[in-house]
Amino acid sequence: MTKTEVLQKLTRDLEMRGRSIETIKEYTSKVRLFQDYFGKSADQMGEKEILDYLYYLVAEKKISPQSVNTYNSALRFAYGITLDVILNYKKLPRLKQNRRIPQIFTKEEIRKIIDSADSKIHRVMLMFAYGSGLRLSEITNLKASDIESGQMRILVRQGKGNRDRYAMLPQSTLDYLREYWREYRPKEWLFEAPRAGGRYNNRTLQNAFKSALRRSGVKKQGTIHTFRHCFATHLYENGHNLLALKKLLGHVRIDTTAWYTQLADSEVLKIKSPIDTLPKKKGRPCKMVSHA
Repeated sequence: MTKTEVLQKLTRDLEMRGRSIETIKEYTSKVRLFQDYFGKSADQMGEKEILDYLYYLVAEKKISPQSVNTYNSALRFAYGITLDVILNYKKLPRLKQNRRIPQIFTKEEIRKIIDSADSKIHRVMLMFAYGSGLRLSEITNLKASDIESGQMRILVRQGKGNRDRYAMLPQSTLDYLREYWREYRPKEWLFEAPRAGGRYNNRTLQNAFKSALRRSGVKKQGTIHTFRHCFATHLYENGHNLLALKKLLGHVRIDTTAWYTQLADSEVLKIKSPIDTLPKKKGRPCKMVSHA
């Protein structure tokens, strides 16, 4: 098989298993890079080349463990399904992912960022990210028919894991969405590319968020996905339970949702430290000694 034939068969196999468009693009891209690195088609290689390539990504490219694991998954699928090759997965371990706690914007900061959007279309898209907790691709994949204003809900089609779900539609988002609709009049997609037409580009929206963050004067770092973290964290702080959040976020596992308890303003951190209960020193406070 040629490199192109491998990618074509891989695409067909992914489609036959109902994988999302994003997954198909990602897997084919990863396998293409793998083949280009060695200069030959995947069916002419095996475990050794896969392991060498994964090590190259870790040691030389120094990409994140999450990204390396995505390459791993793509290559496992390509060999196990597309090429029907039995691999020893013990020799192709997945990297441990250290999940770091991101900075969370306050409600005041979120207001500033949304108000700093450079256009009406970007502002309403950011409102969907925070007000409904939608992922970036879920926003750009929305169609007008997915907005069910009578039930105040949004039908999210083929979210992560190719699963459909309903998300909440806040009244403030709906009010602003109607203003946007009267001005833009989109045809197929709810948010369409201004010049080329068709579905709005994910990277363009991400860049629009970065621009709004910069103009807002908020000093914290973040991406549009941070708004989804803020959505879940603020709901949890308002007393909503994890099962409700799990459903709204479209998570499969409750422990994924439980991670947001670490981001919330915890009562544990309000416990008084023992250093504040030490007896007060009598007399004048000691002076700091400089060793410079």
